[in-house]
Amino acid sequence: MKRPVRHTEWCAKTVDYYKLIDFDIGIVPLVETKFAVVKSHSKALEYAALGIPVIASDVAPYRNLVIDGVTGFLVRKEHEWLGRLRDLINDDTMREEMGVKARELASQWTIQKGWPEWERAYQSII
Repeated sequence: MKRPVRHTEWCAKTVDYYKLIDFDIGIVPLVETKFAVVKSHSKALEYAALGIPVIASDVAPYRNLVIDGVTGFLVRKEHEWLGRLRDLINDDTMREEMGVKARELASQWTIQKGWPEWERAYQSII
């Protein structure tokens, strides 16, 4: 049986891309490697800002953003991916509540609140 495939067309402007996002669950897998440890949580933050709960690998970049069981799920073992996905698919209320909490958390990650950290970072290299 052939399943329908959907994709989002390329958008030159980020704001246009965000308008096209129409899914309910974000999935952000990442294998824990030396490279992954220094990556950012930007994809999970984008989903959270849109009120989309995420299922993320339990690795350093996502641990400081995803609150396991509150704003999404952190997956530690491979077999957990399917279970967590099922949980969010089958529980509209949980998914919606996690999305609201994720958006609230994302609202703390603004330039208005984070600029002192950037200032300290730049001062440390000057």
